[in-house]
Amino acid sequence: MAMEAGSSSAHIGGALSIADILSILFFHVMKIDKNDPLSEKRDRFILSKGHACLAYYASLSELGYISDEELKTFEKK
Repeated sequence: MAMEAGSSSAHIGGALSIADILSILFFHVMKIDKNDPLSEKRDRFILSKGHACLAYYASLSELGYISDEELKTFEKK
């Protein structure tokens, strides 16, 4: 994703600094279900650290919410 975006859009440090937190949240703590993404009982996640979106999108891809192909479209113009 970072390579596709180029140096002007990829914030590797910001993404790496939150990767461990997202991993624990999405795969061990949060109540989310790919088969029922609109469940009223699901947890919600708000990312206020904009430069960490690479890690967020990668997490969504690992969960199956977005495809690897979609990751390649990050910041395409």
